[in-house]
Amino acid sequence: MKKIFALLVGVAMLISLTACGGESGSNTFAETQETAKQEVKIVATNFQFDQPEYHVKKGEAFTLTLDSKEGIHGIRLEGLDASLSKMNNTKTIVANKAGTYSIICNVSCGTGHSKMNAKLIVE
Repeated sequence: MKKIFALLVGVAMLISLTACGGESGSNTFAETQETAKQEVKIVATNFQFDQPEYHVKKGEAFTLTLDSKEGIHGIRLEGLDASLSKMNNTKTIVANKAGTYSIICNVSCGTGHSKMNAKLIVE
């Protein structure tokens, strides 16, 4: 019984390592230590961001900063591995793939929360 259990644990670990460790090359954004060539500051107030669109260049490091002027907010770049919060409000990242990405508030901030969105355009 112990051998079967050990075998099952080993198979489960192998499956999880295979699923998590594969390099697919699909990372659209990557955190970096590079010096940013651009700063994108997103100012959040109750139920809106200060701009409908933000623009960055593909392949260039930029610093993304969230400034909550009114209320408590966070942001998530939808479909990507990038988010900011009040406690972690700045990241320097590189956009590796051109496209338009939705920026949404990921903190339930009140009645207008669902309308709180903008776009990040990677050119």
